[in-house]
Amino acid sequence: MEDNAKTIINVAGDYVQTKHVDYEINNVEAGGIGIQFVNGKQTSIKPSVPSTRKRDASIPYTISYINTNVQSRTQRLLLLMRSLQNLKWIEEPKSADDFLDLFEGKPRECNIKWTDTLNQATIYYFLQQLLEQPYVEKVTGCSARSLMMNQFHFSNPRADEKRISAGNREIVNRLLKIIDPQEPLPTKQEDFSNDAADMDSTYRNYFEDGLHTIKGIK
Repeated sequence: MEDNAKTIINVAGDYVQTKHVDYEINNVEAGGIGIQFVNGKQTSIKPSVPSTRKRDASIPYTISYINTNVQSRTQRLLLLMRSLQNLKWIEEPKSADDFLDLFEGKPRECNIKWTDTLNQATIYYFLQQLLEQPYVEKVTGCSARSLMMNQFHFSNPRADEKRISAGNREIVNRLLKIIDPQEPLPTKQEDFSNDAADMDSTYRNYFEDGLHTIKGIK
């Protein structure tokens, strides 16, 4: 009779007279902070939140190319794209507009893929040199490293001068001249086209001829 006289209570859906609790969490707040009872002692808890790296919405993570001549701008960028493809440094873009928009200086995912044949150190070097050119607008927070991480999705890119061959350094210099508004373009203007598929002759006349002296460099 004495046991039956004990108060029956509802604990977590169970109707019991007594219940031993080793671990219990209750009073959880909206921010994730709660109270934990361990063997009758009260402690505060806050679940760990995995850190996530977010893109800064104020940084476009594209390149702001300055060339007020619309025709020259388009021709030079398409020639650069074709050169990078022929070098097998980038995969062929699904659309030439993706490559052109990479140089608009506006927030956009441009879907440009660097090939596995090119080491990250050379990509880093090319972007560093490109961003230092007078025809590229300086944007705070838009560095070679941030471009590689947020536009081209390399997880932890690092500069490494030792991994850049002398030949690739010369190639980078030639690539930069292609889009330099102060550098002359090929004289055969009929070779130019807004269609990247028609630019093979321009590539041969302008880019390959300019590289023939460094073909033996490793």
